[in-house]
Amino acid sequence: MTLAPVSASVAAHARTKASIWVLDGHPPPEGHGGITGVLVNLPLTAEGEIAILLGRFSAHAPDPEHLCAPGDPVSAMYIWFTGGSDLRGKTAVMRTAFAWRDGAYGGLRAYSRAATGGGARGLASLRFAPLELSHPGMMFCDKRR
Repeated sequence: MTLAPVSASVAAHARTKASIWVLDGHPPPEGHGGITGVLVNLPLTAEGEIAILLGRFSAHAPDPEHLCAPGDPVSAMYIWFTGGSDLRGKTAVMRTAFAWRDGAYGGLRAYSRAATGGGARGLASLRFAPLELSHPGMMFCDKRR
């Protein structure tokens, strides 16, 4: 799977104002800083969720109309990217994903695609299952069930 370019992440964050969570796992004085974990979530409009269900959502370059700006009603979340450079970073990313799933995003449906086998296992641990209605590889979680 080809990951989205950084420009797409910058555009999505500019629209949503709250998409990217970064763990600085090596803060001074121990080191010179350094990103060891990243979690990128996209709050979706109703149109964005429908685009996922119809297989028209572009994870490579999301349509700004599919993403919520601050104050917009959120229909669902798309977990766009998770990653950690070491065990501590990966653990922090998963703990944050669990906390968000059970907290702030607890009442929302969520979607994602796994780029690796480890990603698929991580999504399964968050109660994601394959979504048959959409393009191959899309996974779905409805915590409200």
